[in-house]
Formats: sequence, C-alpha cells, structure tokens
Amino acid sequence: MKFLTLPIFIIILTSTIFSQRQADLYSKAMTQFYEGDYSQAIFLFYQFNYSSEINEELFASSNIYIAESYLGLEQVDAAISKFESFLTQFPTSNFRELAQYRLGNLYFEKKLYDRSREILISLIEEFPFSDYLGSSYHLIGETFIEENDLTKAEEFFSTAVSSKNNNRFVDKSIYSLANLYEKKGNYSEAVKYYDKLLGYYKNSDLAALTQLRIGVCYYYLKEYDNAVLELSDPLIQELPIDEQNEADYILANAFYKLREFNSAMETYKRILSNSPSSEMLDRIRYGLAWIHFQQKKYNDAFKLFRLLADSKEDSIAVKSLFWAGEAKRYEGKYGESIEIHRRFAKLYPEHPYADRVKLNIGMSKFSQQSFTESEESLLELINSGDLSTKARAYTILGEINLKRENYKSASQYFERGLLLPELSTELRDRCNLGLGISQFYMKRHLSAISSLNKIDVNSTKIDVSNLKFYKGEINFFLGNYADAIINYNSINNSDPLLLKNIYYGKAYSYFNQKEFSKASHYFQQFIIDFKNDKRVAECNLRLADCNYGMKQYGKASIYYEKALVNTSNFKDDDRSYFNYAQALFKNGSSSKAISVLENLQLNFPASKYADDSQYLIGWINFQEGKFENAIQSYNLLIENYNQSLLLPIAQYSTGDSYFNLGNYSSAVNSYQKVISQFPNSSYVYDAVNGIQYCYIIQDKQGDAITFLENFIDKNPNYQGNDKIQLKKGEIYYSSADYNAAIREYDLLVKNYSESPLVPEANYWMGKSYVHLNNANSAKGFFRNVINRSVNTEIGFNSILELGKLLRTENNLEGEIELYNKVQPNILDQKRIAEIKFIKAQAFIDQGNIAEAYAVLNEIVDQRDGSLFYHKAEIELGVLELSRENYESSLFLLEDVTKNREDDIAAQAQYYIGLNYFEQDRMPEAITELIKARSLYSAFDEWYTKSLILLGDCYVKINDKANAAEMYKAVLKRHKNNQIAKEVNKKLSQL
Repeated sequence: MKFLTLPIFIIILTSTIFSQRQADLYSKAMTQFYEGDYSQAIFLFYQFNYSSEINEELFASSNIYIAESYLGLEQVDAAISKFESFLTQFPTSNFRELAQYRLGNLYFEKKLYDRSREILISLIEEFPFSDYLGSSYHLIGETFIEENDLTKAEEFFSTAVSSKNNNRFVDKSIYSLANLYEKKGNYSEAVKYYDKLLGYYKNSDLAALTQLRIGVCYYYLKEYDNAVLELSDPLIQELPIDEQNEADYILANAFYKLREFNSAMETYKRILSNSPSSEMLDRIRYGLAWIHFQQKKYNDAFKLFRLLADSKEDSIAVKSLFWAGEAKRYEGKYGESIEIHRRFAKLYPEHPYADRVKLNIGMSKFSQQSFTESEESLLELINSGDLSTKARAYTILGEINLKRENYKSASQYFERGLLLPELSTELRDRCNLGLGISQFYMKRHLSAISSLNKIDVNSTKIDVSNLKFYKGEINFFLGNYADAIINYNSINNSDPLLLKNIYYGKAYSYFNQKEFSKASHYFQQFIIDFKNDKRVAECNLRLADCNYGMKQYGKASIYYEKALVNTSNFKDDDRSYFNYAQALFKNGSSSKAISVLENLQLNFPASKYADDSQYLIGWINFQEGKFENAIQSYNLLIENYNQSLLLPIAQYSTGDSYFNLGNYSSAVNSYQKVISQFPNSSYVYDAVNGIQYCYIIQDKQGDAITFLENFIDKNPNYQGNDKIQLKKGEIYYSSADYNAAIREYDLLVKNYSESPLVPEANYWMGKSYVHLNNANSAKGFFRNVINRSVNTEIGFNSILELGKLLRTENNLEGEIELYNKVQPNILDQKRIAEIKFIKAQAFIDQGNIAEAYAVLNEIVDQRDGSLFYHKAEIELGVLELSRENYESSLFLLEDVTKNREDDIAAQAQYYIGLNYFEQDRMPEAITELIKARSLYSAFDEWYTKSLILLGDCYVKINDKANAAEMYKAVLKRHKNNQIAKEVNKKLSQL
C-alpha cells in the first residue's frame, strides 16, 4: 500500500493545547519539515535543541532532521558536516545507521570514494542486519568502478604507424590498421585512420580504395549523409569497374536508408549500365528485396529472396533463404518463418547465420507466447561467436524471465547483454529497460532509475510509455514525487491497464506531497473508472486521509466509514480508526467519535493508539466543557495504561479540568502529582505554572510567590528554574509592584547568568524602571538587551522602548542615532522597514523633511507590500499633500486603499478626501469621504475625521442640512470630549 504515515496525533495535540512546551516546538519543526520549508524546520529544530531537558533520542532525532533539512535545501556540505557531527555526538542513537548511509551517499556524490567506502563498510560491520545493507554493498561497488583505470591496447599496426621514419610502407600500415578496425566493427576508428591516409598520402595507390572504405564505414556507422558524400567523390572513378559497382551498391543502399528512393534506383541503373557480373545482378536483386523489406512490403521481399534462394547455391542464395524466413516472421506468419529457418538450419548447420536462425526461431516462438520452446532455442546461443546474435539472445531471455516475473534471472540476462561490445542502440535500450524494470521489482530503486536514465527518450525505438511509467514508479518509491508526476503526465497511452496504474501512481505521488486536492481527484477518478478493482477500498481510505489533510472533516468521515465500516479490508488498521475518530470529532460528531475511540481500545488493546484514544476522549470532553467527564476519562487512562507516555499530560489535563470547574484545590493536587510523580516530564513547568495561576486567580499573589520560591528551594537542579524565577517577576510586575519585580528579575540575571531568559529579564527591568519614572536606569537595561539580542523579539521591542524614551526626552538626535546604529545589525527586513519608518517620523518631528523623504522612499522602493511599506506610502502622501503635490499624493494614497482593508486603508481613504478638499474639488472629496464612511466605520478615528471633513465639504457647497447630519452623526459617538466640543461649535456656526 503506498502512503506516508500522517503526523503522530499526540504531537499535534500537545502543540494545540498548551504553550511554551518542547512538544509544541518539535511538532512545529516536524510540520515545517514535512511541508518542505526546510529553512524554518532547521531554525525550529535548533530552537528545540536549546530548550530545556530534552530526551536524548528526541535530541538525536532533532539533529538528524536538521541534517535531512540541509539535504532538502541541497546544502550538501552542511548536511555532511551535520551527519559527521551526529555520528560523533550520538554513538548509540537509533538513527546512527541512517546517518552513516546518508554520509556514504554524500561522499560518493562528492567523489570522495575512499571515505564513502570507509563509512559504508563501518555501517555494514556495525549493523549486519541493516535495511541499508544491500544498498551499501551496491554503493561500495560503484566506488571501485569509478576508480578503474581503463587503458587502450596497442596493436602491431599502430606501432608501425607511429614508426613512420623507418617505415617505407607507412600508407599501407595505415590502411591495414584502418581495415583492421573496420573488420572489428570499430568504424569510427577506421574512418580516423583512413582519413589520415588520404590527408598525408593522397598520391598513394590505395587512395581510391581508401575513399571507398570510408564510404562503407560511414554506411555501417549509419551516417548515411556522409556515406553518400564520400561514395560520390570523383576519386571513386579511379577504381576498377567492379569496385565502382561495389561503391554504387553501397551508395544505393545509403540513399535508401535516407529514404531517397529515386536516387537509390538511379544508382542501381548505373550499376546495370556498367555490365555487372551475374553476382552483382544477384546483389542488385538482393538490394531490391531489401528495399521491399525496409518498406515493409514483406511479401514482395519474400518473393525476391525466395527467387535468389532457389536460383543457385552461393552466399547470396544462402542469405536470401535466411531473409525469406525473416520476411515471413516480420509479416507475422511465424509458422512459415519457423519452417523456412528450420530448413536453413538443416541445409547449412555450419553457416555463420546458423546461430541467427536459432535466434529467429526463438524470437518467433516468443512472439507465439511459446516461452519454453523459445527459451530452449535461445539458450543454445548464449555462447555464440556472433555478438549481435548473442546480444539478442540475452535480451529475449531477459524478456522471457521478465514475463515470468523471475526478476533475478531477467536482470542477469540483461546485464550480460549490456556487457557485450558494440551493442546496437535498440538492443541496449531494450536491455536497460528490462534491467530497470527487473531492478524495480527487486526493490533496487537507485539502480533501476540509473538503468532507465541511460535511455534517450527522444530517439529510442522501444515503448516510451512503458519507459516513462516505470520511471514514474521508481521515482515514487525513491520519494521523488514531483519527478514521478512529470513522468506519469508525459505518458500518451490509452491502454486501460496502464491508465489505471498511472491514476494510482499519480494519486499517491500527490498524496505524499500533501497536495491533497490533486490526490483526491485521481483517487476519485480511479474509483469511478475502475470500480471493480480490488484497490477501490484502499482509494476510499486514502480519500479519507486527503480530506482529513484538507480539513474537510465531514467528507473525511464519510470516506473513512466507506473504507473501515462498510468493508473488512482494513479491520487491522488502527491508525485509520484513530484518524476516523478525529475527523468525526472535528466535524462535530463528538459522541460518535468517542464511540469509535472506545471501540478502538476494545479491538486493538495493544495498539500504540490505545492510550492516545483514551486521552482524546478526555480532550473531546474538555473541549466541549464537560470537565467532569474529561476528568473521568483522564483517570481511566491513568488506571488502564500505567506505562503510557501520556500519563504526565493526562495528570496535567486533569488539573486543567479542575481549574475550569473552579475547583482550585483539586487542580493544585493534580498539578502536584505531575511534579512529584513525573519529575523529569516536560509538563513539570506547566504544572508549576498551573499551581501559581490557581493562587493568582484567587487573588493570592503571596501564596503564588511562596509556592514558586519553595519549588526552587526544593528543586535547585531543575532546568526550568529560570522560567519560574521569571514568573515571580511577572507576578510582581502585573501587580504594579515594580520594585519587587526588579528584585526578582535581577535574581534571575545573577543566579542564571547563562539562561536564554536573561535578555527578557533585562527588558522587564527596563519596563519596570519606566513605570518608576527612572528613565536613565530603564535606558541602561534596554541597551543591554539590544547589545545581546538585537535580532530577537525582545531585542526589537527594547529598540522601540528606548526610542520612545529618547523621544519623550525630546532627544531626537539620540533617537535617530540609535536607529542608525542598530539598523545594520538587524536581519529581518520587516523589522528594518519598521525602524526606518519610526526614524522617518523622528526626522519629521525634527523638521528635517528632506531626510524623512529619503528614508520613506527607501521603504517604498522595496515594494514588498508589507505594513510599513503602506504606512510609508501614507506618510509620503501626507508630505506631498502639504507641498500641494496633489497628483503624487493621490498616487501613493490610492495604492494603499487598493491593497488593504484595515485601519491603514481607512487613514489613506481619509487623506484622499482631504486631498480633493484642499484642491476645492468638492464633488470628488464628498465621493471619497462617503467611501471612508461606508467602508471603514469600524475604525473610529478615521471614520470620525471623515464625517467631520464631509460636513465641512457640505458647508463649502452651502448644503447645511447634510452638513448638520454629518456633525450629528459624530456626536452619536463622541458626547463629552474635545471632538464633541469642536463639532458643536461647527453646528452653532451653520
């Protein structure tokens, strides 16, 4: 079954119920990882690593996911470094073998073959039963292949050619060497030396003959244009007539290969005019038969081949008998073909074609689906001296075993075929295709995709649909889902079986990419088009998962019911039952969800979801405000699953339930159990926080402080004591006892100097001194935070607070200097935009409008559509309005209203109205201000200003009734403030 397990519920659950816990951070990191946001995943995993009291295996898993995220970002060196440090840091981790395997692959990609081998051998020795064993052996083999030194052998003729100073017959040596390569079938090398002869010894007696041989070699290289060019050279005319006819004969065949049939016929006529011998006449007939054969006129070809075969007993007659059989085979008349080939084998048992005859008999039997007889014939050929025959035998034997699903034997035959030299492109492609398919079914996916990638899709003669389908399948199993989809989509074939498997593969590819909408489409299409397929129930289940992933819980519930309740196919799938229950709950069917969860525990008592199910029952009751039922459910979990990892959260959730019932003493009791029974749990801090909050809500701040102090005294080594110390400061700060708050924050700084909370403590000391009107001390603490943590939230807030203090003191120069100093150190572009915006306001307050313009334009030039981009547009628009640059002002302000719908847009809309008002264009002003009144009534400041200005517009056009209506509308919202006084004055003047 093709699917990726959905995220474990409990991680999601904990992250949605409670804040400030490691589970929340880990869950977010995992979510970003699986959504492919690897940069954010790395950031969150590092945050998780720096959080307190991390389980070692979780710590290890966090580090391994950091390394995997680097891979996802294609930062290979960073991934290698992280995997290397992981192996050193976590020698006993369950992820060790994965890290070693990844390193082996990465070293290989970096061509560090010795290191790749070393790490993979270490993996094999340490984990003799590893899942990566076969892949490691394979990759080690690849390193040795990459390091082979291949040398070319030197022959007598090459020595002779290089000894030209004392070789009187160097042209003959060159010719002989070229001819040797030609006989070996190495035509490219032959052409190289033939060309060398013509280049250096053009007056040689062998020049004309060399010209002929070059044409012949190009013919056999299938470079037919070059063959025509060479065989049409005037030098050919210096040959004896028979050799001229030979040249023309090859030339005619080259024209035919180029499908220049008229030229081929003209060349044959020229041969006939040169009084060809009877042998040449037969060769011309043989060539004509071949023309018919290549034109797929197999019956016409058969007639000529048969005529030649019956006329005499020479080599052409023998070959013609062979090709007569081939014509019948290509015509699809396998019985007649076999009969002719058996006759050939009987008459000419020692002929070089004897093996090819056996091959063709085997091929005919293969085409008749008579695999046993075909195999018997082909097995006789695996030791054939004819490489082409041997190659075809290996290829078809591989295909026979592929059809029999004997993939190991099939792969062996294809591999032997690929080892043969000078294998034709077609046979090589067939072998690579068969080998790739065999390796796929043997689950050697990396080898499989490597084999298939050796086939040129654009030029191959094999079945491209089959090739692309298996490339899609292999990429799927390698996790390359996007590549799998590309291959599936490129298949143009209406075969129902293939189409069915394409739908199935595409559905799962999109599913595993979490593109649930697209996956859902193909699962549905599969169900509609192939409703009798045995995988329909499975597709219903995946449709449920898709809808669950899209948060369409109603549809998810329906499909889960189809798959789980209406069929018995997935009666053992506890995970799906658990998701079914969650879908029911999230769709509002709480009672039905609880029933499914209870049945899950009955039917799967040993399931890893059993305790999760019981906890979820409690959570459902909690969410519906049935806190007493929730408590009962949590207590059942504690009683029935006493080894569950959920016991701490169950006990903690019991405390939360009592808290919501207002039973604070029982809540405290439950929280205390978390602390005493699970002292190493990540919920200890939450329990401590819960207890102090029970006191706070009862207005017992003193008891809360006492409890926190006692906890620190009793648990001096607890890693969360810095957070508890910070909590003490928060209690005093919230009670406005700022001196006491400062004392507690200062204790945190002194006692926990390495804590990441030190900047936060400094910040709150600064805030406390602000409330105590001690600006100098406040500024010192804010500067401490800025110096240590400028790129954190608390650091940025310290910049803003310090800037406010400096502005309050009217120290605008100091404020601007502050922003200039910190700006180069800030990494977040949105925060830089905010700093620039505030700096521009300082310039405006300073009266330095030119500098303000420059800074605001810097923000606007970024065109990032952010909050401060639009705020900067408004400030520039207002400045332009003050300069009476009305068009520029309108351009800036209208861009804001086009892109926002909040208070920023309301402000911009007001200034658009003011723009027209100041131009004395009252109809346009009224229209724009009515927009502000209609669209932005929720934003009182700009709604009120728009009404007042709208009244002023009506006054301008002497419409006192509408003016009064606008002013009165303002008074409905503002009765006894300065605005009311202003508006009443306007009314009295009407």
